Amino acid sequence: MAETIILGTIETGDITIASQQDQGRVRARQADSCLVERILGQPVALLLVADGMGGQRGGDIASRAAVVAAVAEMRPWLSKLQPVPTLRLPEEDEAAGADASQPFDAVSALADSVDQSNGGELMPVLEQTVQVAHAAVRNAAAAIDALDDAGCTFILAVLVGRTLYLAHVGDSRAYLWRQAQLRQLTHDHSGAAALVAAGVLAADEARAHPAAHQLYRYLGGTTAAAKADLSEHRLEAGDTLLLCSDGLWDMLPDVEIARHLLAHGDLPDLAAVLIDAANRAGGEDNISVVLAHIGAVA
Repeated sequence: MAETIILGTIETGDITIASQQDQGRVRARQADSCLVERILGQPVALLLVADGMGGQRGGDIASRAAVVAAVAEMRPWLSKLQPVPTLRLPEEDEAAGADASQPFDAVSALADSVDQSNGGELMPVLEQTVQVAHAAVRNAAAAIDALDDAGCTFILAVLVGRTLYLAHVGDSRAYLWRQAQLRQLTHDHSGAAALVAAGVLAADEARAHPAAHQLYRYLGGTTAAAKADLSEHRLEAGDTLLLCSDGLWDMLPDVEIARHLLAHGDLPDLAAVLIDAANRAGGEDNISVVLAHIGAVA
């Protein structure tokens, strides 16, 4: 029987996060690893999804090693994202000629202060964190006989106020849901995705192509294969971020994921619905879902 793990729901500032995992209907064990963590009292959160590769023994060890190492590497940096900003009071804004009819938005002001003072330092930290996670996977595999092929996909997201920083290796995905439109923020590091990018294969043919899950980038192989894609995205009130392993997107086409996002506003409920839909579609792999919603400040 499949095991569902509800990792929990947290709120930080105006960000709400929900995460859930399921073993699926086919796999004998859970090889995905997820983590969500926040900085208490600050609009800062860390989200991680790793999908293990390397058979029954190797996948869970690889994904767990990557997540544990990444969190240990990121925590000291995240703790620095706790500035004590100097915010203008409403009367100071009025004296400076600001529109007094507009409400003073302290949460957004704090988020913007965090973004401007610390956000630009994160990209090299994310790149370094991916390499630390890669080394941890290699070391974990080397410590156990016959695990030379152990590896994992890896996606790390840091939310700093209304700015999203992403580091990504493999075919676990990040999606952005904005104004009833779903957009994939990451590019799969698979043979089929490369053929689509080259114009050799149509996008709707990639899912069934033999190279759909042949990864040319992942953690645990060569150093070159562990090179991460890094990106920065500005978020808006009402946005929802979805991180997931291929156990979700391989079972559900984007239009189906979008349908559930449109129908379910409650994040824990949405996570459960997406996992149930993937299982109903076959549940051929472990399923991991991490959702983050950017709320409007009251």
